[in-house]
Amino acid sequence: MDLRDHLNLINNHGYRGNIAIYTGPNLLSTSSGAVVLVQEERIPGNLWDTSEADRRWLKNHRTIERPMTADQIVEQKSKGSGLITFGTCVGVPIKHLEFIYT
Repeated sequence: MDLRDHLNLINNHGYRGNIAIYTGPNLLSTSSGAVVLVQEERIPGNLWDTSEADRRWLKNHRTIERPMTADQIVEQKSKGSGLITFGTCVGVPIKHLEFIYT
């Protein structure tokens, strides 16, 4: 299991999140068993303006992404782009994530 690209984003590019193994069904952006980046939980500024169902959903779902390689990041920066991830999938249940680096 190669975590170099994942750790590069966290340590050198300011990515705020964790690393996990996705254990759910295959998706368009990732497959079961893939090592993914998990964005940290984002709570709205005023949590009381959201419904109980929305708060529950926020606690139980995350956004996952795949990291670009160091070479791909350099290429993106040379094009004026700040992209460092791809294959973003929003709303993945936490039960499908096995956290390995937090």
